[in-house]
Amino acid sequence: MMMLVLSQLCWSEHVAYGQGDLLAPIKFDWPMLARPEIKKPPVKFAYPPRLVPLWIEALQQSEAGAQRRAAQAIYRASFYEVTGLDKAVPYLQAIVAKSAGSRSARIAAAHTLIRLDARESAEMFAKVAAEGDIELSLLIEPALAAWKYEPVQVLWKQRLQEPLTNQGLVVLAMQQLGAAKVDAVAPRLEEIALNRRARIAYRVEAAKALVAIGKTPLGKDAEALLKYEKGPLVDRLVAGWLLQINKPLEDSSQQQKLLAQLTKLADDPQAAVARLALQALLEISPETIRNHKAKWSQSPDARIRQLAGQAFVRTAKPQADNLSELVSGLNDPELNVRRTVAEGLKELAQQPEMKKILIDLLRKELERGDDFWRSQEQAIKLLVGWNHQAAAPQMTPLLNAKEAEVFATAAWGLRRLKAVDQLPAMHRRVSELVELLEEKVPENNAIDDVNEQLAQLLQALGEMKYKEALPTLKRAAQKNGIAFTVRSAAVWAVGVIQAGKSDSEFVKFCYRRILDEDMFDPEGAIVKQTCAIALGLMKSAEAVEFLQGQHDRLENISVFKWACSWSLNQINGHPILEFDPIVIAPGVWFLDVVETEENGE
Repeated sequence: MMMLVLSQLCWSEHVAYGQGDLLAPIKFDWPMLARPEIKKPPVKFAYPPRLVPLWIEALQQSEAGAQRRAAQAIYRASFYEVTGLDKAVPYLQAIVAKSAGSRSARIAAAHTLIRLDARESAEMFAKVAAEGDIELSLLIEPALAAWKYEPVQVLWKQRLQEPLTNQGLVVLAMQQLGAAKVDAVAPRLEEIALNRRARIAYRVEAAKALVAIGKTPLGKDAEALLKYEKGPLVDRLVAGWLLQINKPLEDSSQQQKLLAQLTKLADDPQAAVARLALQALLEISPETIRNHKAKWSQSPDARIRQLAGQAFVRTAKPQADNLSELVSGLNDPELNVRRTVAEGLKELAQQPEMKKILIDLLRKELERGDDFWRSQEQAIKLLVGWNHQAAAPQMTPLLNAKEAEVFATAAWGLRRLKAVDQLPAMHRRVSELVELLEEKVPENNAIDDVNEQLAQLLQALGEMKYKEALPTLKRAAQKNGIAFTVRSAAVWAVGVIQAGKSDSEFVKFCYRRILDEDMFDPEGAIVKQTCAIALGLMKSAEAVEFLQGQHDRLENISVFKWACSWSLNQINGHPILEFDPIVIAPGVWFLDVVETEENGE
């Protein structure tokens, strides 16, 4: 018999990569995952070929639920390797075009047509937009603008005529006319923006559309709105939009007048207004922002501080006092501001005279204490990016910093800089952390960052072949409650240090880890995988039989089998596994059927 299966998404049990058991997110690059680069099997999506015809048949049914679910299934299928979906386009169009049809089915069908990029639907979409259904219009009109379907502009222009009755549709029309850069509507938009009796949404959106079309700055209009010292907020917002500009004016007198308007507006107590003014000032006169640095760089509004930081970058000079003001932004409480400043410093460092001063300033940040943990984190990243190895001794004390952002980043920085002279200190820190993690989990939710720091240091000891650390590394590799990823880093480090030199005791340790299938506490997949890799790094000839046995029992979709084949290749030239694809059915589809045998009942 045939049984209809309607179920939610169910994923295959196959895991394509041996990191499903990670106990901590990976924050930085991990060399153990790149040397060797762990390969993953390709994924092939499978679906019954009868599905598309069934969905098309469902689209033609009168039952709205079937139409909706079929449209949703086609939408979902478009993300996979399902062929023939274009054949459903005429039937989807018929559902959307039927004004008396189910609203939910029409919306689902419209979604799917847009996803399929069915541009031949544009004329029909325009007719549907004329119906005035706000939910459908919000969906299809941006698509018409993206498809550059000009006939729909007539409808959008009509909505701007008096009276402005449907706020949602009027605002939508303004947005799409702006996106399409329709110059002809600029006078009408300007009229709406200046009309104090119009709704706030109309005025602000009209001003935004003028910016999108490229008709600003409109200095006289803004001046009229700002005539009164304490004018309404909406007037100041509209004025801020009307003064937007992306390049200086050719007329110097107009330019000076515009600067005066923007500078005054930037002092507005409402951050939304001040941001607009500062954004325009940034484009035409970042010096103006810098000249009033105390006012805006200390603003309680993060976006204003970010704009001030951008202005500092654009006006930077190769002078310590000038650049120190910019570097101070690395300690801003808002992450986006810190990142903006850091990106600006990267740009400035392309100039040798700037880079030299910046390096000195950033090294000073490393010594400023726990209150400057934000700037210390950014300083480490920048100095490492510039491969400034002389900063390594200043990073070492930060391994014991109070904040996780600093101590984890410092470990990564020392590894990336290959700070050989700091290996003894790094080893001491590893010993402390291993002893700590064997006894208890760190407090204050810091376990992820402690794991990150320890794993970075373990890999650093391996990369720099610090043989003195081998006992500690082997201790960290034990099944001792430490995160799988961290223990894997220790295993990898031992393999790298002992590259080409088999260690019988450690080989047997790897055997035990790989064979550990304890019912209640099984070994992690990534630990097993790394143990197999370590045997290859050491070129352990004694492990060939074991690795071959593990290799031969697994299917050609196993990452662990690939690791065994890689190690065998390092030892005796065994071919590295060529994966078979993992065939995945992305859940159970609408109208998918499962054939079952008759049970005689």
